[in-house]
Amino acid sequence: MKNTKKTILCLMLALALVLGLAACSAKEEPTPAEEKFSADDMVGVWTDSIASRATIEISPADEDGRYAILISWGNGAAEAYQWTMTATATDNNVLYYEDCVHTIVSFTGESTDNSVSTEANVEEVYAGGHGQFVLLSTNELQWTDDIENAGDEVLFINAN
Repeated sequence: MKNTKKTILCLMLALALVLGLAACSAKEEPTPAEEKFSADDMVGVWTDSIASRATIEISPADEDGRYAILISWGNGAAEAYQWTMTATATDNNVLYYEDCVHTIVSFTGESTDNSVSTEANVEEVYAGGHGQFVLLSTNELQWTDDIENAGDEVLFINAN
């Protein structure tokens, strides 16, 4: 009986040791903040994950390392909010801007039996806005607008 108890105790200790070693050597998945991306990974088209009414278009960097960005956010059939800016990489997964121009584009028009005419009216809301884009993963982008908080709580999904 003593040998059986010793054998069971040894097996339990061995099992605990093996499980402990397995837990220590297990690779943890990195959190988005730990993953490293190039700012070039943000180039392309992104759509909002809620209603797909907003798109972010990020163009490749120019020779000065600045990325041209256009955000269009539909606000009905005849109106869209737009933000244009250029951004620079401040970290592997962050683009920062401080030259944003926010406009509202509204369309008016008339239609007859033979033609449709439309006119675009552009109203500037502000200039000199600042904020950032953070690449959370290869498929998720977060926009922080420091002026109006326009992108708060909206996740943008890679549409490329």
